[in-house]
Amino acid sequence: MAGEPRQRRIRRLVLLLVVAIVLVSVGGYLLDRRRGGGAGERVEGSFGGIPYTLYVPAGHQGHALPLVLALHGCGGSPSRFARSTRWNALADREGFFVLYPQEIESHHEDLCWRWFAPEDQQRGRGEPALLAALIDRIAKDYSVDRHRVYATGHSSGGAMSAILGACYPDVFAAVGIHSGEEYIGGLSRDDAKSVPGHGGPDPDRQGRLAFECAGEAARPIPAVVIHGLADPLAKPVNGEQAYRQFVQTNDLADDGRDDGSVSVDQVRRERQRGATVETIWRAGKPLVRFVRIAGLGHDWSGSATDGTGDLPNATRLIWQFFRRQAR
Repeated sequence: MAGEPRQRRIRRLVLLLVVAIVLVSVGGYLLDRRRGGGAGERVEGSFGGIPYTLYVPAGHQGHALPLVLALHGCGGSPSRFARSTRWNALADREGFFVLYPQEIESHHEDLCWRWFAPEDQQRGRGEPALLAALIDRIAKDYSVDRHRVYATGHSSGGAMSAILGACYPDVFAAVGIHSGEEYIGGLSRDDAKSVPGHGGPDPDRQGRLAFECAGEAARPIPAVVIHGLADPLAKPVNGEQAYRQFVQTNDLADDGRDDGSVSVDQVRRERQRGATVETIWRAGKPLVRFVRIAGLGHDWSGSATDGTGDLPNATRLIWQFFRRQAR
C-alpha cells in the first residue's frame, strides 16, 4: 500500500529518536560518574589561589546544611577524590555540602597538602589558615550550618585534617583522618617527612602541642581515625598515633588538665566486617574513634575506583561519626 513507506519512515524516525535519547542519557550518566557522581550542582571557584569545587546536593532549597571539607591525597584532584569516595551521592541522600579544594603545584610539586611544613602546622598561618578562610567565604555565599562543619581527607589530606582539628576547633565540629598522620607540630620539615614510614613522636607530646595550637579556641574536638593494617606508605603505627594524639588532646581540652579524664582505658571495642572499631564516648556521643581495617593498603576504604569496594565504606563510617557532632 502507498501508506506503508511513510509509516516505516515514521517508525524509523521514532526509533532513531529513542536511540538518541538513550545515548544522551547514558553519556550524561558516564560524564556524571567521571565528575564524581551525585545529581546536584557543582560550583567551580578559586580562593587565595586555590581552586575548589563545591558540591550542592540535589534538592537543596536554600536552608542551612552541614558542610564536609574533603581533602584529596598526593597527586589527587577534586573530581578523582569525589569519584573514589562517593561523597556526592551520600550528600544527596543525607543533605550536606561537600567542598573539595585543589592543592597547587606552587605549594607542592606532587600536589600534597603541606602537613609536614612547620609554617603549615599553626593557627593563623599557611594552608590551615587558608582552608579556614575558605570555609568563611563559602558560608557567606551559601547557607552553611556553621555549627556542623567537618574536615576529612586521605593521606596528606588526612594529615592536614588532623592539623585543622587541632588548630581550628572553633571552625570544625569534628575531623576524620584516613591513612594520615598525627598532628606533627614541633618537627623540622626533614624529620616530618620520615614520619609516614616510621611513625612520629610520642602521641602524648603531640596531643599537648595540638591542644596548644588552638590557643583560647581550645575545646574537645571529636575525631575519627581510619587506617589500613596493610598500608605500605603510611605505616599502621601512624593511625595508632593519630588516635592516641586526639585522646590526649581531648583529655587536655575538656578541663585543661592532663588527668586521664579522656583515656584509652575508657574505650569500647567492637568488631565489624573486616574492621576493629574502638570508641571513647562522651554524653552519648562518640568522641574519639579508631577503625583498623584488615587488608587495606594506602587507599580509601570502600572506594568506587581503587579496588577496595569490598572493604568497609569509609565515607559512610566518617559521616555516621560526623552527623552526631555539632560545635
